Amino acid sequence: MHLVYPLSLFALAGIAIPLIIHLWNIKQGKTLKIGSIALLGKSSSLSAKSYKITDWWLFVLRTLLVILLTLLLAQPVLKKAFGKESQKGWVLFEKSQFPSIWKNNRTTIDSLMKKGYELHDFDLGFQKVNLSDTLAPDVAPNKNVLNYTALLSELNSELQNEFPVYLFSSHHLNKMGAELPPVSLNLKWMEIKPADTVGNWITKVANKTYESQSTPSSTSYKLLNENENVSTISALINEGNNAADAAYIKAALEAIGVFSGRSVKIKTWNNNAGFKSDAGLIFWLSDQPISRALIANLRPGTRLISYEPGKVIPIQSVIDLQTEGIGNDPVITLSKRIDAKNTPGQAIWTDGFGKPILSLESSGKIKHYHLYVKFNPQWTDLVWSEQFVKAIMPIVLSEQEETGSFGIEDHPRDQRVWNKNLQTTRYQPKSGTTAELTTTQPLNPGIWILALLVFITERILSLREKKEVKNA
Repeated sequence: MHLVYPLSLFALAGIAIPLIIHLWNIKQGKTLKIGSIALLGKSSSLSAKSYKITDWWLFVLRTLLVILLTLLLAQPVLKKAFGKESQKGWVLFEKSQFPSIWKNNRTTIDSLMKKGYELHDFDLGFQKVNLSDTLAPDVAPNKNVLNYTALLSELNSELQNEFPVYLFSSHHLNKMGAELPPVSLNLKWMEIKPADTVGNWITKVANKTYESQSTPSSTSYKLLNENENVSTISALINEGNNAADAAYIKAALEAIGVFSGRSVKIKTWNNNAGFKSDAGLIFWLSDQPISRALIANLRPGTRLISYEPGKVIPIQSVIDLQTEGIGNDPVITLSKRIDAKNTPGQAIWTDGFGKPILSLESSGKIKHYHLYVKFNPQWTDLVWSEQFVKAIMPIVLSEQEETGSFGIEDHPRDQRVWNKNLQTTRYQPKSGTTAELTTTQPLNPGIWILALLVFITERILSLREKKEVKNA
């Protein structure tokens, strides 16, 4: 048996509480009634104290209850080792893809199963699956949103050194991460090539319609509505004391205007008094919080992006610009952020710990984007990245907010494949020794039941003792 939190055993000091209660047993003096007290002299009142345990069963039950509660805090688990004799390895795949995988690789998978390999879903948790259930025609696609980079890292931490794994999957670029991690598994990655090697779809980006054609080597886009009339981008920027941040915003807005074919009108404003504007896009870059009165004067449909007040904390993390966790975007570093007590609305961007960096609070009148980082290289390298324009484009071009992100490369029909060397994910031992593979079984459910039984028994004995003393 192993303890997840062994320091919780210090709570065993609580055993002293029932010990003190039972040792501190004060006996009251008895009153003896007699016929005459004439011959009795005056005496002092006496009381008797006995430092010994009388109710042993109650003491044992209460002590046992303290021990069980301490074990619940320590979270004991039972580890069971398994080796090559009990489990040969895993065969991993996405359940929805298994019928086609089985059709083309039946001989290989069947031979592995005869050797003792288990079938597991290539999804968070890596649940064991049955062959009959997996071959059913109505298997739903995985709801997992993690890319292969995250899944391989999780798999490596769960199985440890030298464990044999066969992974059957496609090598599509939109399912990979930014970089595949090194693993200590004996991993054999079997590529699944789809029947269709060309994907076609129509997509709308920045008020333009594109016809997309994707092959394993590249994806091309053909503009269909180049001559359509587009509206003007009207933006208002409150610089405050962050003029450098405003310069990055202006450059991004101009780039979006060129890309979308729109005319861009940008005005700067630093005076809160008498605010009136017809701009549909407002960047509040001042360190002073925006007033409720100013928000009330905004016209319906306005998109407001504001720096949020709060404590500035240094942090070594990244910014996740896509909550779906898909694509092959470069890493955006995060050096500072605002530590706000409240983060209203839905998270749009998050840091590496899952905390909101940009959240959207929608009301019946405006869309308010709360920003917990500054557009400044001292805070993040986002403003230097090619992803900056792509990241703020859904905010600037409001009609695209309901249709999803502007990552047209992340389309499910994208046929581009990972052309880098997959040897980076091959077997790389962490040390010179082989780690013992184990499975863990939590013991807390059984301890909860035992603690409940002990508590009920203790209450019954305690109430019976009180009843007997009262009747005596």
